[in-house]
Amino acid sequence: MSQPSHHDASRITGVATDIDSASVAAFFADRATRAGGPNPLSAVIYQDRHPELARARDTHERSFAVPRLKLDGARIALDVGCGIGRWAPDIIDHGVDYVGTDFSAELLEHARSAHGQASVRFVHLAAQDLSPSTLGRSDFDRVLLAGLLIYLNDVDVRRVLHGIESVCAPSALLYIREPAAVTTRLTLKGHWSEEMSSQYNAIYRSITELNALLADTLLQAGFNVVERGDLYPEHLNNRSETRQVYYILERPA
Repeated sequence: MSQPSHHDASRITGVATDIDSASVAAFFADRATRAGGPNPLSAVIYQDRHPELARARDTHERSFAVPRLKLDGARIALDVGCGIGRWAPDIIDHGVDYVGTDFSAELLEHARSAHGQASVRFVHLAAQDLSPSTLGRSDFDRVLLAGLLIYLNDVDVRRVLHGIESVCAPSALLYIREPAAVTTRLTLKGHWSEEMSSQYNAIYRSITELNALLADTLLQAGFNVVERGDLYPEHLNNRSETRQVYYILERPA
């Protein structure tokens, strides 16, 4: 994203401010139009001017996260906010069924056209509406939640995390990756991004805030954080105010 002046009213630091869900939906409808282009990963990793960085980030994250998901012996994985379904090949290559959910019908069209295997299913569903009734099952033993929470207000983040717990099997393993503020909470509200040629709305929470959200939801439901840290090495991080952090959570049998 661009680096505006300190007086930019679209940048709010240190204060809990809601973003507009309709604006977020419009942003993703626009991103879906780019997913059919020559660099579909850039459409969901937001490196429009640096497609080589999008590919490098994707390769690094998949090689990093897939072993930590311990897919051998798993049965079914849930990818919340799946976008174009970039995790699907890694999941099914391990003999695990895959279900991806997203609130963007346009992105799901690209996902379905790219991944038509019988072991892959996509569901048009907002993340905050996850439940055993909306998904028709509650036995997911692996869950991925990558880069979604920044587009949700705090009340909906809690709904998502509670919803994930409600559809998990008694024994489950979760991979959560989220862009976090390096210092204090940063909200972009109607912020013009030169890089993406679009208005952008997102909430970059501090590590302290992310830890508190997990403690209030998944940790109270029996999950433990078994690993956490920064995802990318320095050469893959081109943001000064945010960094990508990951959590591995496990609820033992």
